[in-house]
Amino acid sequence: MNVTNFFIMNFQKILGLTSLFFGFGLLFLPLVHASDLSPCPPQGPFHDCFGSYTWTSGHREGDRYLGEFKNNKFHGYGTYLWAPNTKYVQSGSIYSGKWKNGVKDGQGTYIWADGDKFTGQWRGTRTGSVMEGFGIYTWNDGTVYSGQFSAKGPGKRGKHGNGKIVFSDGRSFEGRWINDLPSDGVLTGRTGQSISLDYGWDRGTFRAGRVFKIIISFEGGTKFIGEVDRRYNPTKGKFIDSSGNQVNPKLFSDYFKFSSFFQ
Repeated sequence: MNVTNFFIMNFQKILGLTSLFFGFGLLFLPLVHASDLSPCPPQGPFHDCFGSYTWTSGHREGDRYLGEFKNNKFHGYGTYLWAPNTKYVQSGSIYSGKWKNGVKDGQGTYIWADGDKFTGQWRGTRTGSVMEGFGIYTWNDGTVYSGQFSAKGPGKRGKHGNGKIVFSDGRSFEGRWINDLPSDGVLTGRTGQSISLDYGWDRGTFRAGRVFKIIISFEGGTKFIGEVDRRYNPTKGKFIDSSGNQVNPKLFSDYFKFSSFFQ
């Protein structure tokens, strides 16, 4: 039986899957991947085959997988849908891509229930998978980061290495990231003007919602040394001119051009 006949025979099952996850229905259908493997048996074991599985009990109750199997594990290409409206963090999410020995490994796309999306490389670990290598992360507000990810970066976003983020208002930062935070690079404003940023010895350590000890270099050699928030809005600090003397502008906008970068 080829994969086309398999889908015809299992149309009601697949239709039920997309109906249950109606919020992802339109997303799910394009992510179904044709396979050259034989269809899986109704009850298993699932080995070198293509089929679907639905959890009916336990903490995975309501989750569904459609794709390739090997040794009773997800292996090859497959799509996994987490049941919506549960207490778990992954509730309502969907992943479509490569698997290896039961975990995400290789190229794949993960869409969170809140609309955030990551497309890129995954690496399987003993406890699951992490984003590692090149990828593109799109936030639900339109902000996009494209660049390197690593397990060394904390949290689900894990930016670590070279990359560029373009904010929804048109500003961008391109440079080096360490532990999910910008380290040094170039910030470009909506007007097209660019300034260089260096988070120096603290390498962008956040505390109480602010970035401490950032150095911003302007044309002409003037530098701002101080603090900015997560959106690069300056909070406090000092300006040093090209001769090393401290200058005290009446407003940050004396150097930030009426906040063309930071509002």
